[in-house]
Amino acid sequence: MTIKDKVLTSAKTSFAKYGLKKDELSKLVDLIIASRGLTDESKDEDVTSAIKAVEPYVGMMQSSFNRAVSETTKK
Repeated sequence: MTIKDKVLTSAKTSFAKYGLKKDELSKLVDLIIASRGLTDESKDEDVTSAIKAVEPYVGMMQSSFNRAVSETTKK
């Protein structure tokens, strides 16, 4: 299993509540891999740690998007 597959599998589970589309999730996974220096040799613990590290940012982004949509639809 490649590192992208490992991170994608973990991200799908961890970020399911945010409703990210497949393309958005794929781009996020690429950023996680690059920013955390993950490789095919990375351990499951490294993947879990990387996912946990970015989850607050994913939640913040989703909150911002929700607010923007709400403000747009109120007008």
